[in-house]
Amino acid sequence: MTGIADPTSPAKNYTELIKIEGRTKKWITKNDNLITVVGHTQLPRSITGIEIEDSTISLTKWQIVTSENGNLKIDRFMLGGPTKLSVYKTV
Repeated sequence: MTGIADPTSPAKNYTELIKIEGRTKKWITKNDNLITVVGHTQLPRSITGIEIEDSTISLTKWQIVTSENGNLKIDRFMLGGPTKLSVYKTV
C-alpha cells in the first residue's frame, strides 16, 4: 500500500489542530448540542475518553505520571461528570 501524508493533518500541524477544535466548538454552540463526539486529537502523554457506565457519562483523561517512589504509572483523572444521560436532549 502507498499513502500520501496530509500536511494539514491535525496530528502533525498544531495550528490546524487549533483551527479544527475552534470550528468544532463554534458548530456545537451554534447548533445547541450538549454532546457531540467528533473523534480525537493527537496530544502527547495522555488519552482523553468518554466513559458511559450505569446511565451516566464522564469525560476522563488517562495520563502517565510519576509516583512518589519515582516509578511511572498511568492514572485516571475525571475531567467532567459523571452526569446522568437523561439530562441531555436527544436529536
